[in-house]
Amino acid sequence: MSYPPLNVPAMKTPYDSLPPDTGLRAEYEQEVRGLAKLVEQMRIKGATSETIARAVSGARLALSRRYKDATPEPMRGRIIARTLAVYGNPDGPDLEYLRNKGKSWEDIIASAIRPGPILTGL
Repeated sequence: MSYPPLNVPAMKTPYDSLPPDTGLRAEYEQEVRGLAKLVEQMRIKGATSETIARAVSGARLALSRRYKDATPEPMRGRIIARTLAVYGNPDGPDLEYLRNKGKSWEDIIASAIRPGPILTGL
């Protein structure tokens, strides 16, 4: 799948006022929150915070990719363009980005199991 370059200006379409697919979004949020089970299982097995953060962050990025792929256009393109502009990655912030922002392994774990806000006006 190719992603639009960052320097493409946002185009206004008749779809701009449509809300995101709330059913798809609800499924995504449920799966993101479900990653807490993975964290719990890994903690029980004695995994380090770094190991858990790496696993749950990767799982979150995979969810993000899967749900973006399922999102219909034109919303998908707008979401990807915004995510690229903010994080430099079409799937969202990766470990390198988060660590460079000073996030601890525990911060990364907490954010990976918490859905981000619904963005309106995309």
